[in-house]
Amino acid sequence: MTNAERRAAIRKQISENIVINDGSTSSALWKTRDVSIGGAMVAMPAASLPLSQDVEAILTLKPDYRPGMAPPTTEVVRILAQVVRVTDEGVALKFCDYDNRTYTALVNRLYVR
Repeated sequence: MTNAERRAAIRKQISENIVINDGSTSSALWKTRDVSIGGAMVAMPAASLPLSQDVEAILTLKPDYRPGMAPPTTEVVRILAQVVRVTDEGVALKFCDYDNRTYTALVNRLYVR
């Protein structure tokens, strides 16, 4: 079974700003490679976070803008997450818990056209 077959949600290739707080005294700004309702792949050095590390992800979601639509509202959401995979391409985060506002912001960014 491939990783794609095991995923609970479809991932969309989106490059968004994400700040990862790992419980240390510093945070770092990275970019997502893809995002889903259940998690994100973050482009960062593999050695940055260990497997199973709990983190806080602060994600900036900028909805797609289409001519004729009202200007989009950028949402900044905080999500508790866990590192579930570490590769040469980055770190995979599984979102552990978020509120209704965060869920709505993710859905709007991922699925609403």
